[in-house]
Amino acid sequence: MIKNLFAPPLPRLSTILATCMIGCSFISMFIAPVCRLFCLMPSRTIIQLCLWNLLTGAFFQENVIQGILTALVVFSAGKMLEPLWGRLIWGLFLITVHLATSSIMCVELLLLYSITGAEDLLSISLSCWEPLLAGFVVALKQRQPEEPLFSTSPLLRYKHLPLLLLCGSIPFALILLSARSVIMPLQVINGTLIAWVYLRFFQTLPQGIIGDQNGSAFRGDRSPSFAFITFFPEWLQPTLTIFGNILGRLWNYALIPCRGRRTPRAAILPAGMGLSESERERQRQRGLQVLQSALGTGPTSTSAAAAAAPSPPQPQQASPEPAPPSGQEPSK
Repeated sequence: MIKNLFAPPLPRLSTILATCMIGCSFISMFIAPVCRLFCLMPSRTIIQLCLWNLLTGAFFQENVIQGILTALVVFSAGKMLEPLWGRLIWGLFLITVHLATSSIMCVELLLLYSITGAEDLLSISLSCWEPLLAGFVVALKQRQPEEPLFSTSPLLRYKHLPLLLLCGSIPFALILLSARSVIMPLQVINGTLIAWVYLRFFQTLPQGIIGDQNGSAFRGDRSPSFAFITFFPEWLQPTLTIFGNILGRLWNYALIPCRGRRTPRAAILPAGMGLSESERERQRQRGLQVLQSALGTGPTSTSAAAAAAPSPPQPQQASPEPAPPSGQEPSK
């Protein structure tokens, strides 16, 4: 597997990024001012407003092992995804996952510090390989969800990787039982959610990868196999689907007054319920017009049908008064 990983052709963007990550990690290990200036620490990033650390934290890391792991994740993921997506889309994916996860982690650690009072949460140097690895396995789940991980175990598939990664990060928090032990599970969860939201709703792939029959590209992957419910075990998905549908409907109803929209009664009530007779007649006439336009009956056929329809009966004229009998004068 390692031989195939470094076999040519090498992904150019991923190779450059991985090399820079390893080199910058060695520099930050031997030069302490560089580490304090460019490493990602919540105390400097949020409190001192060193916002450039959100970007440079992926390259400059306090521990060389963390830098090597980050470079290995970027290179191995780029080996599979960069030729498929292209350099631009692959680079946007890395930047989105890293920046969003780093920002959310700094805010979460600041909240945990306000609750627990542990100062170590603000002075720790955050690594970047956990959220990038989580985003990589989410991308693998999107690309080939039903492919088996190993030929000897067909039950273990790529769609199970995000849940396995999360379950593998939780024991660190249970064993260490310290404030720092929650960082790895939080980074895995944040990386998984950010990668799924970006791939599900925002990423635009080139034509021919995800698109319609005409070759036009879509924004996001709305396929049922990539729904959020598929991250959970299959025996739990039917129950979660029921709760998800209920929460989705409540969310839609809650957004209606906020957006200033009004739902017509016909969209809530059954057909004809709560409407007067005149409103029902108008709805029936509109339905007939839509049906005629769908069947291709234009104005000519409509006028012809109106001409062929029987004309309404004319009102009868009043009959003349009978003539008075002879010998009597007509009344004036």
